[in-house]
Amino acid sequence: MRIPLLRIIVPFVMTILIVEYEIMDNENLLIFLLLILGQPSFAQSINDANLQKLLIENPSIVNNIPQQDKTSFDQNLTSKNQNVANTDNNLQIDLSQGINQRDINEKSMLMRYFYSLVGEDLDIYGSNEFNQTQDDGLLFFNTIGKDYQLAPGDTIQITITGLSPSNENYQVMNDGTITLENVYPINVNNLNLDQVSKLVLDKILLDDVSAEVFVRLNNARLVTVQISGNVKSPRTIAVPAYTPMSRVIAYSGGISDSGSLRNISLSHIGEKTQTVDFYNFLQNASSKLDPLIKNSARIFVPFKGPTVAVAGFVNNPGIYELPNDKSEISIKNLLSITGTSFLPSGAKLKISYFDSNGQIATRLAVRNESLKEGEALEIGFIETRDLNISKVYGAVLKDFEIKTDKPLSISEVIKDGAVLSLDTYTSFALIVGKEVQAINLYEALEDDSITLPVGSDLRLFTKEEYLGLVASDPNKSLDPLVSKFVKANVAEIYLDGVRIAYIPVDQEKELYEYIENFYTPNAKTMYDLALLDTKNGIKAFDLKLAMQKHNNPNHYYQKLAKGDRLFIFEDKFFSQLIREQVDGVFYDIIDTEQSDENVNLEVVKLRQELDNNKLNYMQNIEYSKKLLRKSNIIKISLDGELFTILPFSKGMTSSDILDKLKGRLPTIQNELAIVQNTDENSTVKTKNINYEFKIKQNDAINLISQDIYRKILNSYDSTGSSALLNDVRESDAVKVYYDGKLTLLLSPNIAFSKEKSFDRIINSDDFYKLYIGLSTNQTNNNTWTLRSYDAATFFSDSQNIIPNESNIVYMFSEQYIRDNFLDSLSERDLLTVTSTKTTDENRLSEIEEDTIEFDGLDKIEILGNENIDTELRQSNNNISDYVLKSMISKLRYVSGAVIFPGTYPLADRVRLRDLVEVVGLVNSKAGSNVIVTRSLKENDILSKSAPEIIKLNSLMTNETILSGEYYVNIPLAINEAINGFVNLSGEFKVPGDYSFSSSETLSDIMQRAGGLTDTAFPLGAVLERKSIKAQEKESNNILASQLEASVLTLAQSDIDGVGEQIKAVLGFAQQLRNQPTTGRMTINIMDLNNNLYLQDGDKLMLPKRPSHVSVVGAVQRTTVASYNSNKTYKDYIFSAGGLTKMADIRKAYLLLPNGESRLVDNNTVIPVGSVVVVPPKIDKLSILGLTDIISRVMGNIATSILAINNVN
Repeated sequence: MRIPLLRIIVPFVMTILIVEYEIMDNENLLIFLLLILGQPSFAQSINDANLQKLLIENPSIVNNIPQQDKTSFDQNLTSKNQNVANTDNNLQIDLSQGINQRDINEKSMLMRYFYSLVGEDLDIYGSNEFNQTQDDGLLFFNTIGKDYQLAPGDTIQITITGLSPSNENYQVMNDGTITLENVYPINVNNLNLDQVSKLVLDKILLDDVSAEVFVRLNNARLVTVQISGNVKSPRTIAVPAYTPMSRVIAYSGGISDSGSLRNISLSHIGEKTQTVDFYNFLQNASSKLDPLIKNSARIFVPFKGPTVAVAGFVNNPGIYELPNDKSEISIKNLLSITGTSFLPSGAKLKISYFDSNGQIATRLAVRNESLKEGEALEIGFIETRDLNISKVYGAVLKDFEIKTDKPLSISEVIKDGAVLSLDTYTSFALIVGKEVQAINLYEALEDDSITLPVGSDLRLFTKEEYLGLVASDPNKSLDPLVSKFVKANVAEIYLDGVRIAYIPVDQEKELYEYIENFYTPNAKTMYDLALLDTKNGIKAFDLKLAMQKHNNPNHYYQKLAKGDRLFIFEDKFFSQLIREQVDGVFYDIIDTEQSDENVNLEVVKLRQELDNNKLNYMQNIEYSKKLLRKSNIIKISLDGELFTILPFSKGMTSSDILDKLKGRLPTIQNELAIVQNTDENSTVKTKNINYEFKIKQNDAINLISQDIYRKILNSYDSTGSSALLNDVRESDAVKVYYDGKLTLLLSPNIAFSKEKSFDRIINSDDFYKLYIGLSTNQTNNNTWTLRSYDAATFFSDSQNIIPNESNIVYMFSEQYIRDNFLDSLSERDLLTVTSTKTTDENRLSEIEEDTIEFDGLDKIEILGNENIDTELRQSNNNISDYVLKSMISKLRYVSGAVIFPGTYPLADRVRLRDLVEVVGLVNSKAGSNVIVTRSLKENDILSKSAPEIIKLNSLMTNETILSGEYYVNIPLAINEAINGFVNLSGEFKVPGDYSFSSSETLSDIMQRAGGLTDTAFPLGAVLERKSIKAQEKESNNILASQLEASVLTLAQSDIDGVGEQIKAVLGFAQQLRNQPTTGRMTINIMDLNNNLYLQDGDKLMLPKRPSHVSVVGAVQRTTVASYNSNKTYKDYIFSAGGLTKMADIRKAYLLLPNGESRLVDNNTVIPVGSVVVVPPKIDKLSILGLTDIISRVMGNIATSILAINNVN
């Protein structure tokens, strides 16, 4: 009982879960089902899984399945799929392809033709026969009949009883044979099942007379059929043999409206082509009129032949094709085809046709007349009755009639509601008479002025019945009530493109009074926008304002009239509506390439239902888009994606938009919104939404979030591209560069003094306020004008500087200016550049006092030092050349007691106090004045003006403006207190930097440093002085050059041994050039009478007592040897590898640690830290008088080594 029980439970559980699917996501739902159904019988094919997914995602489909189909459908969910016959043939029927329904809103040319004649839509007779959903049971239609003839590909089951019973499947091979065990192959080709049974029995009776044989068809072979011509989906398909031709055509989607049903060709291989008239099949019960497809075949559907139409009082109104080669048909025969067996007395026959002028003409007819091709027959019938009788029917306890000679109130007619059934829908009823009038039944019961005219009927509805009529397509429905709805005084409400109500209109009511009876706004309702389609056009309006009562001052006043259509949207549909492409709504879940299983036709049926839903949904989206395009709307985008659509109203401003969107937007960049009108060929404009601006109809407003705004700034000058980025580039936005990087994008026409977005820049401690460039493109002559300002002027309320479209602002940090301009030119260079301008350059600067103007950016060359030009171009790719030129041309020199002396680019007019603030005043060194020296030009000659002296202490109140050519100096104060600083390092008790006055000596400073440590080596003290260091370097180079120049004159001498001496001397000259200099002064710090006066920057190094002696000169290698008090100078020379053959040991001398020198002999005591110097022999060079020079060279080398050793 387990399996049958599941077959009952599964549909029930699935229905509950599907209906309540909103509380459970798809994944959990499937897991829940698997847990309940955890057994082998639930392991279904992919079709069943897809079917379940289909139901879960589209629960409304279940409700649309007729009740009688639900049981079989539910059983299909748990039953095993039927296998496709002859899987070895590799021929499959793909039923999920090609079953497409005609767009109900698109009529064929033939249907439009007859519509114009009779005024109503007519179906083409027989076309629906091939649009039916196919049942998989029909795949084997007729294959179990006795006439079925076997052929290769068929599989039969042979059951044998008797002594050797068996039950096996046998496939008919390509040669038409089957092979039984112990039996020769048997040819069964073209035999039916009875013949095969007899043939097999004859073979085995010889061995077993008690045997019996039973044969049945297990799997039918597949045959290919090519379907072409006027069908909806021409194709080649595979079907089981003996499938009726009508079903094969259905598999191709049916015959198109242009295709013939009366002249279809069927061709089998090796057989004569057969012509099929399906009218015979449709009107007769014989199956022989529907040919069977036995072998591979071709079906061709030609164009439809001549046609006529019949409408009115007939059983099957429609368009009918005439028999082959016929151009007319008798009315009698036509009525027979339509199934109309009689015409009532008083029936009126009218034939409509187009005359030779293309105008519709009519004539009356009788039954024995003929109808020619292209003509339409209309049969009218007027029912006569007592005109004073009114009928009340529909949603009442019992239909009844009232006879009266005067109008009655609705309350009287229905006895104050006593005759109404419990489910009567009180929001709508119809009064049907000469005119059709829709009323609100509830209001009619309260208002006696609403009456039922004499002879008119009152039709009442249940809500279910009313909604069913509302959902019916007036163009398709045959229900006469639907046409009455359309003719009545009704407006329509559409929700997400689907009609949900017919509303009785009343001139005294407003829109909100209508809506509340038929639609209740909820959290999903889009209050921003609703559409009203009237005879005067389409109007968008704010639904929220329309739903408010009169006491609201912003109430939107709107009435409805007959024929008006109101479109309301909910959020999900609206979000799809505003997309460029509708996607993600439906899913194609059917796997159409299965090889081992038959496609479940219930799944195909549901898929077709889903396709229809998708088609309708897409049509609703597209139609709603068309309405929007024709209405008064504005589009609001966010970061380039359409965010919402709002109704436009006269006098609308940006503030209205922000109010509507409050709380729904992320943080946006108020200073930059993109506005473009879609009705005009307008440029892209930018607006600052902090300042209210007017909105025009069909404006498209693109708001930009702060995150995307930052990304736009980073990508603006790159090669990247996007629609939004391109719009910004093409817009009139003002660009603000800070240190060459795009920092702000602003809308034009708003004074810089009012732009709060600059606050972050100008409030920075590093902001350079002495130069701001404003570049304007003069569109009339394609030139750029550059003006320079200081920050005080640029952001001044009184100056009120307003940028134009596409202006560019260049701003800089102080650090950027120092890095790129501070050391660009000296005072002398600056004056040289200024004084050597060409005549053309001087004329250029005279165009306007504070303006530089250029014809094109590619023609600009920067004035000044070429090296500066190259460096600036390479490091400032986003700063235009003409801006750099302006900045270089405006360099002014500042010197003296300032923190950052050098050249600064200054605007044409700057305040002196701002300049002093930027360069930084060294108060401790500055004097009391600022000296401004200006350059005057007279007769093309620049000269200095008399210096202008300004007191420093007056700068805060002084409004001195600097302009023109000038340089500024802040003289140093005479400093008696501090003359400089000296650095004491090494073996002092308190080493460090010490300031000194002009009267202090070195001894004074050493005392302030606490004296010497116990390990100090006073003889090795090194005093370095910057001035001496420079002199020492220069002296060494001069000595080396003198020596080289002197000895090289002997290079060609033939004096024996002179070459070696020259080589040695040149080596010492090169060593002297390369020897580091220390700027050492010879000093004895232990001499209490040493009153050495210091200079700023002096350094005194006091080393620890050393443990070495250095050896230099004509030795094998310059070395530093360990000290030993017992060693003589020769011992140290031995440590250096000994003497070279060029050594002059007689002139060796000792350089003491304090810089003094003395000759050495065997008795000389060698102090620690000394340098033993062995000069080279120069007897061959004495003729040049080089003895003194060489001695000085050797001395300088030794001194440097000594100082370096002490410092290190």
